[in-house]
Amino acid sequence: MKKIVPLLFILIILGIIYFTLFSTVFKIKSLSSSPVDCASSDDIRKVVNLLGVNFFLLDAEVISKKIKDKFFCIGYVNLKRSIPDKVTLELKGRSGVFNLIPYEAISSSDATPSAQVIATDSGFLVDEEGVIFAKANFETRLQPILFSGETLSIGERLGGELISKISQVLETLKSLGIYPFGAKIYSIPIESGSSDNFSVGQKPQTTFKLNDSLDRQLASLQLILNQARIDTKEVEFIDLRFDKPVVKYGKGQSNLRN
Repeated sequence: MKKIVPLLFILIILGIIYFTLFSTVFKIKSLSSSPVDCASSDDIRKVVNLLGVNFFLLDAEVISKKIKDKFFCIGYVNLKRSIPDKVTLELKGRSGVFNLIPYEAISSSDATPSAQVIATDSGFLVDEEGVIFAKANFETRLQPILFSGETLSIGERLGGELISKISQVLETLKSLGIYPFGAKIYSIPIESGSSDNFSVGQKPQTTFKLNDSLDRQLASLQLILNQARIDTKEVEFIDLRFDKPVVKYGKGQSNLRN
C-alpha cells in the first residue's frame, strides 16, 4: 500500500501534464489584435500563426519579435491570455520624431533647404528608438534632419543613441531661442557605432560633435550666447567640436576662439 500511493501520485501528475500539453481544451481557438494603420488583423494572424498552439507554450518575446520583424511600423506588442484558449495582442504603432531626408533630395533645386525639406517624399520616419519604420510623404510635418553619405532603408535601426542626442540638442536650442532650421547630420550610424558632426540653425549656425560630451558643449553654447547678448553682438557661427569653441560674429565684430 505504501508503494502504491507514491505511484498513484506520479501517475496523477503525469496525467495532468499530458492533459495540459496535449488536450484540445488548451489549444488556441481565438486570436484577436488591436487595430494599427499598417497591418490588418488577418496579416497579424498569418504572421504569428497561433491558432492550434498550446496555450501554455506561448512565448511572448518570440511572438513580439515576429511581429516587429515583419511590420516595422509596430513598436509595442503585449500578449494577453484568457484561459483556456483565447489570446489578445495589444499593438501600438511607432510614432515618428524626425524626418530623415537625404541632402541630395534638395540639392538639385534652387529652393531653400527649409522650403524643400517640408515638401518632399524622399525622407524616412524614425522613432525615439532609432527605428526607421516608414517613408515620409508630402504631408509629413516632423522636424526635418538632413543627412548625407548614407543610404537608409526601412527596418534599419540607428546606432550610437543618435536620436536621443539630437533631441537633447534641439530641445536646448529651442529653450535658448534658436529655431532648429537646416538641421544636418554628417554621418549616420547603423545598428552600432557613433555619429559625428551635427549642425543646426542660422545666425547662429551651431555645430556639435555628437560622440563627445553634449552637456559640456551645450553649457558652452549658453555661455557664449549670454555673453553675446551682454555685448550686443550678433553671433553668426559657433563650432563646439573643440575644447575651445570657435565663434564668428557679424561684420565689423571681432571673432574669437574661447
